[in-house]
Amino acid sequence: MTFTGGPLNGLYGKSRASNPNESVHVMSLIRTHNPRSPDELYEEIARHHEETCDCGIESGGTIEDFGEWLYDAQLDEWGEHRFDLETCTQWIYDLFIMQSLKGYGLEGKASAVLGWAYDVVDVADFADDEYRVDLIVEHDGELIAGIQVKPESYKYMREHIKNQNRAAHASIEEPVLYLYYDYDEERFTNIGTVMSELYRLAVDAG
Repeated sequence: MTFTGGPLNGLYGKSRASNPNESVHVMSLIRTHNPRSPDELYEEIARHHEETCDCGIESGGTIEDFGEWLYDAQLDEWGEHRFDLETCTQWIYDLFIMQSLKGYGLEGKASAVLGWAYDVVDVADFADDEYRVDLIVEHDGELIAGIQVKPESYKYMREHIKNQNRAAHASIEEPVLYLYYDYDEERFTNIGTVMSELYRLAVDAG
């Protein structure tokens, strides 16, 4: 079980740690270095802060640094520290490490599920993180949609975070669909809706 969500979720959206250009593109790090455990990902985040890696990915700090950013953000938002540093660091660890690894695994699961009916292309072959898509779906060689794989909790993120994603999606002509999953059960909650929309898009594409 992880401890993301709650009051710190909104605070995180306003902190430096929520900006991957200041913190780290965790999913890019996972795709590039394929860490096999939480400890390995934790070490990779630290290594990409302390060293220059040939992959070009940089981290603006360590998990502890990002926890401090979240801790410090409380004063600007609330004028007080409602959560101690240990709690803030654990929250960041759960988000950056545990949720990211689970999300990456569910991206693979989504690719397999959608792949029964469509060609699913690794996002690395199409675009980078600036487009905010996890998967690209093609039908008869034609790109018909991007897919974002998100936990149900994403629905309750602050609007400015969602707007950042929408702005990135606008760089792609095709629609970007959200495939949600239940974090604990690792079950897609709207797969039927997404499959129906992909079918409609495929028909429209001819």
